[in-house]
Amino acid sequence: MLPWRWGWFGKYVLYSPIGHRIHHSALPEHKDKNLGFLFPVWDWMFGTYYKGDVINEEVGVEDNYQNTRGLLFDLAESTRRAWRSVGLPTAPWTPARPRRST
Repeated sequence: MLPWRWGWFGKYVLYSPIGHRIHHSALPEHKDKNLGFLFPVWDWMFGTYYKGDVINEEVGVEDNYQNTRGLLFDLAESTRRAWRSVGLPTAPWTPARPRRST
């Protein structure tokens, strides 16, 4: 929640804390804005950079599974979701589910 903008550097080179705060905003005008992780150039290129003046006072993440069951769960769950996002049904260390006979 740092109120730093960093001028042109935070607008075009590296996301400032305020730029990143927009990414975690629940306000409707911030939906699908500032999606880049570190470099705002991607959002400028794809039209997802937020150019308005409304700054959110609260941050959050939809469907936040982190910080609920401890660090080991967070690490394992993040990895599991990454595997699934690339089309792998389970991570190698996950016990295999029995296949249904057809």
